[in-house]
Amino acid sequence: MKIAYHLVRNTSELVALGPNALVDLNNLSQRLGKNTRAVTIESLQFFYGVGSVTVCACDGEKIVGAADVSYAPKRNGRMLPVISHVAVLSDYEGQGIATKIIAMLVEEVGKNKNAQPIFLQHSPSCRRFYLKLGFKPDPEAMRFFT
Repeated sequence: MKIAYHLVRNTSELVALGPNALVDLNNLSQRLGKNTRAVTIESLQFFYGVGSVTVCACDGEKIVGAADVSYAPKRNGRMLPVISHVAVLSDYEGQGIATKIIAMLVEEVGKNKNAQPIFLQHSPSCRRFYLKLGFKPDPEAMRFFT
């Protein structure tokens, strides 16, 4: 199987990935825990409207992995990029999909000259994985220094 990676900046680009794109994102969201909100077209329109980006990994028309980067404004005028919602379907784990998704998001953040170091929202069980990717421990999150 060949995995294709897509940088998604709006709902039209997401829908173009396949007829079940929203269902696939909700399935991935469920892997993140019970406190995760449902992904809707309305929530995505707001999300993309404020400059957020999603990277989706697809096997054909099925989204098998995804993660987001959103930006929080800081008092100094710079933006704080936050990578979150990193998830890969269990049948696709161990194939480097999450690594590629995160690399694409880090590259995307690097294009923003006003971005601060990247913060990563993650579960403690993934700590070693993110350290291996170059993220550094931080009292509040994991940080990637660019």
